[in-house]
Amino acid sequence: MKTSRFLTGLFIASMIVLSGCNDAPNTQTPTSTIKPAENKMVVLPANMTLAQAVIHPPRSKDGFGTMEQQTIGAYNGLYTLLQKQGLTLGNVMGVRVVLAPNTDGSIDYDTYMAAFNKFFGTKKLPAVPVHSISAAHSLPVAGQLIMLEANIAMPVKTTKQKKAKQ
Repeated sequence: MKTSRFLTGLFIASMIVLSGCNDAPNTQTPTSTIKPAENKMVVLPANMTLAQAVIHPPRSKDGFGTMEQQTIGAYNGLYTLLQKQGLTLGNVMGVRVVLAPNTDGSIDYDTYMAAFNKFFGTKKLPAVPVHSISAAHSLPVAGQLIMLEANIAMPVKTTKQKKAKQ
């Protein structure tokens, strides 16, 4: 109980101290550059379930390649995985992407988005999944610039369908 009160007091004190520590000039972003948030909620029908896939870009003997090559390779890998399950990119409900810096230390967000837009938001597939992008200092394998995790809507197999496959 004493620890809880102490931590609560410490938290309140730190918030008071931190609230007065803003040394940045009071500059306001022009409202014309602020875009309203697009809120999305995905509700799956009763005959669907949610699956996840973690996709890494393909690797050749020369390494992973550029951000564009890695992004296209990763989304092609996702596409192939979906095809094996009888699904399409239209089944992708959400994508979480982690980008790592190039050799010059910059995150090539624009190139990633250009490659992403070859798969989603097209005439063939106008829908765009919920999309979250974050940056990391590095990814598990040297040279890897992208890793993606996809949430996929999959049809639930009924007992009758399972028995028919056996």
